[in-house]
Amino acid sequence: MSIDIKRARKRLSSYRLKYPDEVRYKITDKDLRRILTSACASCGIEANIVLDHIVPLSRGGYTGVGNLQALCANCNNRKGGKLYSEFRHNRRLKITIWQQMRDKR
Repeated sequence: MSIDIKRARKRLSSYRLKYPDEVRYKITDKDLRRILTSACASCGIEANIVLDHIVPLSRGGYTGVGNLQALCANCNNRKGGKLYSEFRHNRRLKITIWQQMRDKR
């Protein structure tokens, strides 16, 4: 797995252009490497890892180490602009419904 720090930095700078009023925090390369080399926080896959904001910028989140997590591209697309807790709750709800349907058979 190759880590592309330049690509991650470019993505973080695009957030600053889109949300100019957000509070800015310095994120070191060491922090970016740590996040990008970890597994997906949702499904545990270690491929196609992207940076994700736990509290989205559209909901008042910030771009800082405490608000960034690693998600695979698939989970990040499904999460969209939801809070991470909302995303996890909806997922658990679907799994529970699937299990109930399976048990009825």
